[in-house]
Amino acid sequence: MLLRGSKLAAFAIALSMSAGYAEPTRALDNRQAQLSKALKTKDYAQLQRLVLSAATPADVKTDLDWLRDQMFGGASSAVAMWYAARLWGVAAPLPAGPGDELRQAAAAAALYTYAAIRIDGTRCADVSAPTGRRETVLAVFRPIWAFVGTLSPEKRARLVDTAVKLDRVTAARRTREGDDAFLCRDGLDEIAYNLKRGTSKAVPTPLGGVGRTIATGGDGTYKPRVVAEKSWKPKAAQLRAELPQTLTLLVSSAR
Repeated sequence: MLLRGSKLAAFAIALSMSAGYAEPTRALDNRQAQLSKALKTKDYAQLQRLVLSAATPADVKTDLDWLRDQMFGGASSAVAMWYAARLWGVAAPLPAGPGDELRQAAAAAALYTYAAIRIDGTRCADVSAPTGRRETVLAVFRPIWAFVGTLSPEKRARLVDTAVKLDRVTAARRTREGDDAFLCRDGLDEIAYNLKRGTSKAVPTPLGGVGRTIATGGDGTYKPRVVAEKSWKPKAAQLRAELPQTLTLLVSSAR
């Protein structure tokens, strides 16, 4: 249902079933150029700002088309994460029928995001960085996991199958290029580095937080450390082999 053809076209088919989108214009083509530039320069903060700035249905569709194509091509897991998030934002309020297809597509993308982070994060010397990314996916996508919990075992199995197959399709590029600039950032190692070389100040604690909150600003020189290929590659291969069981456990416990 979610996976047909070499480019996993059912994601696009599900998306096309939603109404209210305008055809891309030159301005929207320019928007995709901005997204591509942010990805090429690995400016993930700018990528996030661009995706969040989508103000019209046409903007959202343009972003989703671009995010989907980049995800299918094996780009950073940041792209897959934003694709799942934005697609879910479109799908959540829709009625049954087209809405169900879109919600399941978003869930499959969320599972793939989790898988890519788990596998590609083996390159990071600071394991707290990819661990933090995985925890973010589990927390931010709680509405998606709650939806998955309502699906039949057969539909959950199809979501897992889609995510596993997408991982295999994109594995070669991800193995070749890595995702260090996203997955290996914002961990404890970078925080400690910034505390030594940058600045820190107390800021208001967010609603629901406990204790003091300290914001750290580095000097922009931090470079994430990666482990040797002979170390991460066998671990990545093992995690990939275990992926069907890992994702099955995740969807089985979804509530």
